[in-house]
Amino acid sequence: MLSNAIFTVEEIKKIRESENKRTKDTVATLLESAKKSLESAENADLELMGFAYYYTEDEAYFKKAKETVKNLCEAELWIPGREAHGGSFEDTCELGSAAKAVNMAYAYNLFGDLLTEEEKAEIIKSTWEKGILPIYNEWIMPGIRKHSIDTMGHNWWCVMISSALVASVLMRESIPDYENRMHYGIKALAEWFAYKGNVVNTKPVNYDNGGFYEGLGYKNYSLFEYLRFACVYNRVYDKHPIEDTEILNGYFDFLLNFYYPSSKGELMTNYGDGPLDDAFGYPIYMLRYGIDNPKVRWYLNNRSKDNGSKVTLCLIEDELNKEMEMPETKNVCYNKIGWASFRDTFEKDGCMLSVKCGDTWNHAHADAGHFCFFKNGNYEIYDSGAPKNYSTPSYQQYYVQSIAHNTVLFNGKGQDYRDNYKDHARIPGKLSSFKDENGYKYVLADCTGPMSRWYRKHQRHFLWLDDFILIYDDIECYEKGECNFLLHAEENNSFKMLTPCEVTVHDGYKDNSTEPNCKYKSYNLKTDEDAHAKFVSIIAIKDDVEPTYEESEHIIKVTYGDTVIYVNKRSDGRVMHKNCFIVADGILTDATILTDTKGKYSVVNGSIVRKDGVSYLDEFARTNGYIN
Repeated sequence: MLSNAIFTVEEIKKIRESENKRTKDTVATLLESAKKSLESAENADLELMGFAYYYTEDEAYFKKAKETVKNLCEAELWIPGREAHGGSFEDTCELGSAAKAVNMAYAYNLFGDLLTEEEKAEIIKSTWEKGILPIYNEWIMPGIRKHSIDTMGHNWWCVMISSALVASVLMRESIPDYENRMHYGIKALAEWFAYKGNVVNTKPVNYDNGGFYEGLGYKNYSLFEYLRFACVYNRVYDKHPIEDTEILNGYFDFLLNFYYPSSKGELMTNYGDGPLDDAFGYPIYMLRYGIDNPKVRWYLNNRSKDNGSKVTLCLIEDELNKEMEMPETKNVCYNKIGWASFRDTFEKDGCMLSVKCGDTWNHAHADAGHFCFFKNGNYEIYDSGAPKNYSTPSYQQYYVQSIAHNTVLFNGKGQDYRDNYKDHARIPGKLSSFKDENGYKYVLADCTGPMSRWYRKHQRHFLWLDDFILIYDDIECYEKGECNFLLHAEENNSFKMLTPCEVTVHDGYKDNSTEPNCKYKSYNLKTDEDAHAKFVSIIAIKDDVEPTYEESEHIIKVTYGDTVIYVNKRSDGRVMHKNCFIVADGILTDATILTDTKGKYSVVNGSIVRKDGVSYLDEFARTNGYIN
C-alpha cells in the first residue's frame, strides 16, 4: 500500500480526473520525460518513475525504477569526487551522494510494496552505508562530525542535512538510533537558518530578513531540499520540524523583490551564479507544505515557466485556485548581505533597478557596486551570469571577476581574485542610507573595501527621482591613474554617461556562453592631480528627455527636464572640520547632491539649503530626502 509521505493513490486519482489545463499540461510534460527515461541508459528520477507508474499503471516504469536501484546498489561509491580529485578527496559524501540517497529513499517508499524483502534490504543497506550514514558522521552527529556552519555553512549545509533527513524519514523503520539522529539533524538545520555570521571567517548571515548572500539560485537549491524534507516530515508527523513559516515567507519575499514580471518572459536579477529566469521549485513546495501565502499563489499563477517540482505542482491544484494577491510595490535593502531593489510597479514591463555591494566568495561574484536595470520588459543593463560548467576557463577568468560586472576598475584591474577562492572579501562592500519616502528612492553603495588595494574611497550613490536615476561615483585613489566605469548592456538601453570620458569597447560573455558573444563598454577617466575621479551618469525612466552637463571647479550641474541636479565636488572629504559649502545658482548648501524641481528640493547627505534669505533645510546633522 502506497504511504502518504510523498503522495497517495487518492491524490493520483484526482490528478488523473482533473480538467485543469495547467495540471493536464504538467502531467503531459512529466509523462514525456518519464518515457525518455525509459529509453535512456542513465539512472532515472525515482520520484518521476513512481508518479508515472501510479498514474499510468505501466509496469515499464517500475522496471526502470528497479534497474536504477540495482545500478546504485552495485556502485562501489556514490562520490564522483574521489576520482575527480585524484583519489585525495577526503570526504565520504557530497551533493551527488546526497541526491542518490534521496532518490533511493523515494524508491523504497513508492515501490516498497512491490519489492521483495531481499530487494528492500539491499536498498536499505546501500542507502544507509553510501548515502545517509556518511552525512550523519561528517555533518551532524556530535563527537564525530567535522564540518561547521562557519566553513561549510553555505548552500551545502542545508542540502546535505536535509537530504539525509528526508531519506531517514522515508526509511525510518530501518535507521539505527533514528530519533536521536533526527533530533541532531533538525537542530543543525535550525542553527543554519539562525546563523548570524562570523567576523573571523568573514562569513555573512544566512538570513537577512529573507536575503541570502549566495543569491536566488542557491537559495532555491537550499530551500528546495529543505522543503522536500519538511513536507515529508509534516505528512508523517503532522507538524513542522522547526518554526519555519516566517523564515520561508521572508525568503520568498526576497525572491519577489528581485523578480521582474515581463510580457516577454519573467526575469530575475541573476547576481552571482544565479539563473536568469524564474523557474524555482521551492514556492511550489511552500503550498504543498501548507503555508498560506496569497503572494506565492500570485507568483506561481503568473510566471511563464514551471521547470521545478513538477510532480508536486500537480498535487497543489486546489491551493493554486485559492485567493491570490499581487505584491505591493516595494523598494527594499538587505543591508547585511548588500542587496537592494527599487521598482515602480509589479505589473509587467515596468522599471526595476537592483544594486549589489556585499560579500564576494564562492557563488557570490566580485561585483562591489554592481547594478542592473529592467525596463519595458527588457533586461537592459544586465549581469553577465555564469556558465553551467564552473570548471570552464571563462568562469574563472571572466564571469566571477569584476570585469564581468557594472563596476569601476582602476587601470583595468578589479577585486583580488582571492576574494572568490580564498576567504571572502576581507572587507566586504556595504549598502547604507537606504531611503524610500514620498517618491525619493536612494541607497549608497560603499565599494571601498573590496577595492581597497586601489581605492581609498569609492562611494556610489543611486538616487531615483520620478523620471530618472542618478548614479554618482565619488572615487579617491592611492595614486594617479585611470578609472574604468564598465557597462554591460543591450545596444538599445536607457543609460547615459554624462561625465566626458574616453570610451572603449571590449568582447564579453553572457547567458552561460563559454565563448565571447557580446560587447561591453568601458568609460575611462583619468584622475586629477589629487587622485580623485568622479563619474555622473543617468538611467532614463522617460525616453524623450535629453540631459545637459556643466562642470566647474566645485560643482557639477545636470539639467534633466524640469529638474536641476547639483553635485558638490567639495563634499568628498577634502575639506576637514569646516563645512563644504557651495553656492549653486544662488542656493547655499553643504549637500553632496542637491536637486531642484521647480523649487521642490531634495538632498543627499545635506544639512543646510538656503536661498534668498530663506532656510529650506536647517539640521544639525546631515540627512537624505525631499525637504520643505
